[in-house]
Amino acid sequence: MAANRLTSLSSAAHSLFWEYRLGISTRGRYGEGDALSGEHRYYATVPYSAIFEILDRLSLKPDDVFVDLGSGKGRAVCCAATYNIQRAIGVEDVGVLHELAALNVGRLRRARAATSLIRAKAQEFDFTQGTVFYLFNPFGPETLREVLAKMEHGLAAGPRRARIVYVNPVHEEVLAARTWLIRAASWQLRGLKWPISVWQTRKAGEPVVDIKR
Repeated sequence: MAANRLTSLSSAAHSLFWEYRLGISTRGRYGEGDALSGEHRYYATVPYSAIFEILDRLSLKPDDVFVDLGSGKGRAVCCAATYNIQRAIGVEDVGVLHELAALNVGRLRRARAATSLIRAKAQEFDFTQGTVFYLFNPFGPETLREVLAKMEHGLAAGPRRARIVYVNPVHEEVLAARTWLIRAASWQLRGLKWPISVWQTRKAGEPVVDIKR
């Protein structure tokens, strides 16, 4: 029990450090305990250390466009904006969270990329843009199916290699059913209780290969 308390204190201190360094405020939860439908999730955060490790592992390039579907207060978007990429985009349909994200983006320090925040449902996003799509279990399987269908059309309209980073992939079977996607990696990061699966668009004739790192 004492060890768990120390770990929690360490995690909180690390979050406070990054909040101060970036000039933003994204901690806390929203909607927990509300009568949400099975297609919606309450707002919670992934630790900064895990977000930065994910971004580092992705080896982002200057032409990458990072899109957080269900971006909440904008933590992942702000972190992505500190990398040398083309743009970081947050998509959120809860008004109060979208407004808080706008405040955070407006005062973000150390940004290297342009940022955009869109108040919309994830399935309404214009998927002709984006090369890295980040999801922290933001919705249920039906919405995920709609999002992937819209994404497939967007990628067909503007062909490019794209990746999906799915943190806490409780509906991973929905991605597995898409023949245009291939599972590229499965990560379990130290200090993060949820696994991460990484999917990418499949090249013609490419077999399914599950790479674990």
